[in-house]
Amino acid sequence: MREETTGFFERTLVEQNQGWLAAYVHAMVEDPHAAEDIVQDVLMIAWRDRAKFDTARSLGAWLRGIAKNAVREHWRRARRQAVVADPDVIERLDTLAADSESGWLDPDWQERRGAALRHCLRRVSQKVRQALTLKYGTRLSSKAVAQRLRMQATAVDVALSRARNFLATCMEQSLAATREG
Repeated sequence: MREETTGFFERTLVEQNQGWLAAYVHAMVEDPHAAEDIVQDVLMIAWRDRAKFDTARSLGAWLRGIAKNAVREHWRRARRQAVVADPDVIERLDTLAADSESGWLDPDWQERRGAALRHCLRRVSQKVRQALTLKYGTRLSSKAVAQRLRMQATAVDVALSRARNFLATCMEQSLAATREG
């Protein structure tokens, strides 16, 4: 597989496609739990078969093809009439999903997330940044991080949990602000 294909999947598969893909599957499957399972299956199949994806084609069209097959399999296993079985309706859903997909895709996604993360990391204390770097950058255990920072391992875990929550909220707000302004 070409390196740019792998990078493309790493950047876009889940975060940029899960929203419209979930709406697409939910429109065809009345059980929300089954629809969520199908979306996860579609993303796993796409990841597993990523070498088969032609980057000259639309990722959304490829994902919708996988989703259609997964929904058909769900209907077959459930042995019941599908909520949406009319090919014209499915075609219309496909068109709407393609339109929605284009709204979700952001060519600057990785750069904007990186900038938001850097912005938010500046808002946490130096010790928390050190703990984050040791835990996720160096991949040390909480116990090893605690030893290096002269803290208790449970205190490190609590600090990291709070930092993750703060960073998620901060990044969400930062990314929303860049979309709006």
